[in-house]
Amino acid sequence: MLNQGNIAKITQRIYTSDQDFFFGAGLYGEPFLFKDILCYFDGETLTIIGYPFNQENPDIDLAEEIHDLLSTWETNPSVKIINYFGIANYDIQKSIGKHFESVYFLEPNADNVDVIIDLSDPLLLKTSPAKESIRAVKHRGILVLKSKRNYLTHHHISLIRQTALREDFYFSDATFLININSILHDNHLLFFEAEFENKLIGFIVVHEFFEKKPFAVIGCYEKSFPNIADAIYVSIIQHYLDAGSEWVGFGYSIDKGLLYFKTKWGGARTNLPYYQQIWKKKDFNTDSVDCLNWIARLLENKLHQKLTGSQ
Repeated sequence: MLNQGNIAKITQRIYTSDQDFFFGAGLYGEPFLFKDILCYFDGETLTIIGYPFNQENPDIDLAEEIHDLLSTWETNPSVKIINYFGIANYDIQKSIGKHFESVYFLEPNADNVDVIIDLSDPLLLKTSPAKESIRAVKHRGILVLKSKRNYLTHHHISLIRQTALREDFYFSDATFLININSILHDNHLLFFEAEFENKLIGFIVVHEFFEKKPFAVIGCYEKSFPNIADAIYVSIIQHYLDAGSEWVGFGYSIDKGLLYFKTKWGGARTNLPYYQQIWKKKDFNTDSVDCLNWIARLLENKLHQKLTGSQ
C-alpha cells in the first residue's frame, strides 16, 4: 500500500506513464513501493515496473533491488505469476530458483516507447508537421470542448465499443479502455471532446493526479472522420501550456506511425524501450498468463471455462 510519503515521492520524481499508479492500480492491483521500484499485486500476479525513480544509475540499482524484491516474495504462496517490464534484461532465475518458469519474453522495440511532451520546449506547436496539423484542424471545423464528467454518455460508450472491437484489440487492450471506470468519479479527470456539427466524434481522457504532470490515459475516435486526434492533441497541449504544467504524457507509441504522430508536436522526449518478461509458477495451470491485467485474465479464464465445459 502507498502512504502519503510514497505518493509525494512519486509525484516529485515520476517521469513515465509506467509509474502512473493512479491509472495502473485498476489494472494491476494494489500498488506499493519496494525501495525505488513501483510494484503491484493482485493476489495472484506480482507486477514489477522496471523504471526506477532514481535515474542516475538505474542499471546497478535496478538489478540489486529486483533481486531483493524477489527474494522477499519468492516464498509467498499467493504469487503465481511474475510480470516484469522495464529497461533491463533481468535474469530472474538467480533470484527465484527453480519454482518459476519463463512463459513470455519480448525484446525492446524502438518504435514502441513512452512519449512525454516537454511544455517548456520553444519548438512546441511550431514544427512544420504541427503547423500543418493545426491548419488541417481549422479547415475541418472540429470543435474541442473540455468537461468534467461523473459518467460516460452513450456517445462515449459507442466510441469505446468501436475501438475495443477492432481486430487488433485483445482482452488486455479492451480492458485497458474500460479501466476508465476505475477513476471516472475522481475530480482529477478532464475530458477533451471533439465535436463536429454537435456530434461527439472523439475524446481523450486526461488525469491531473500528479501536480503539473498530466497523463492522457485513453482515447477513442470516429475512424471515418480525419484529423480528430490532431484537434484533441493540440487542445491538450495548449490547455496544459496555459495552465503552467511541466509536461504532458501521451503514453506509448506502439508503432512507427503513432510514434511520429505523438512526437511531431515538438518538445517530445521518449524513454528507453522496455523488455517484457513473464514467469509462471511451475505448478500453476492457466491459459491466460499472457493477459497483462487481472480483469482480462479473469474474463479469458471464464470464457475458456465456458467453451471447454470445465469447472
